[in-house]
Amino acid sequence: MATKIDPSELVTFKEFMLTNAIQLDAITQLLIDKGIITQEEFVTKLKQVWSYPRCRLCKRQKCEP
Repeated sequence: MATKIDPSELVTFKEFMLTNAIQLDAITQLLIDKGIITQEEFVTKLKQVWSYPRCRLCKRQKCEP
């Protein structure tokens, strides 16, 4: 039997994405602050990931960041 969801516990997609972005930023800053990665390594990897083909996401060969 399905469990009923309390409407007060639901969040909008915008709230979910904002929370996700904040958490990602916190984890990234923690890694940089602890010296596990550098800011430059993070930016380099971010640019590299953005250059990957995005066929599955938007049906184009490559998306622009």
